Amino acid sequence: MIIYLLTAAALLSALLCIYCDYVGNRRGVYVFKPATMIFIIVLAVILVTQGAAPTYGFWIIAGLICSLAGDIVLMLPRDRFLGGLLAFLLAHWCYIAAFVVVAPDPNLVEFLPWLLAGLAVFVLLKPVEPVMRAAVLAYIVSIFAMGWLAIQYGGEWSGGVPVAIGAGLFMLSDALIGIRRFRSDWPSAQALILGSYFPAQWFFAVSLSAS
Repeated sequence: MIIYLLTAAALLSALLCIYCDYVGNRRGVYVFKPATMIFIIVLAVILVTQGAAPTYGFWIIAGLICSLAGDIVLMLPRDRFLGGLLAFLLAHWCYIAAFVVVAPDPNLVEFLPWLLAGLAVFVLLKPVEPVMRAAVLAYIVSIFAMGWLAIQYGGEWSGGVPVAIGAGLFMLSDALIGIRRFRSDWPSAQALILGSYFPAQWFFAVSLSAS
């Protein structure tokens, strides 16, 4: 029952966050954006205590906490995009560590098409500042590695389906962020970003129920 209650709380908080962001209620965003992630983190912790694989659970929870830190940094009034990007970079490294625990010894040759796709995305975004360029490149390679591992092993274990869905949604969310940041903005951008980001994190958390 507690799992369903936390899921419902996370869903309600996410919807309120999206609404507050859309209408320009910054105080509401400051409350509901971290609250949504906290509900998801508590959900993950409970699943670990109920018997999820401890090492896998540790890395998933670490990734969720790093994501929460990134959310908080990006909410601050001043432009702290680089700080948020670094926090989410750590989150993706945590998720990569989690997926390697579940399915070790990946075939790195199969990552090559994903790497080439990531480099193509980097060229399209064209970040200008040297520091930002290096950070964005590292981030893109990391999230494509995370997505590759998640989708590659999606059919090999019982938690693979939510992981694959979560990775796909996370990559969509980050692609929208990149387009909005470096190419062009549009009114519904943030709603689409958050509408894919929060479910991605929830799917990662619920994968613990099958680990």
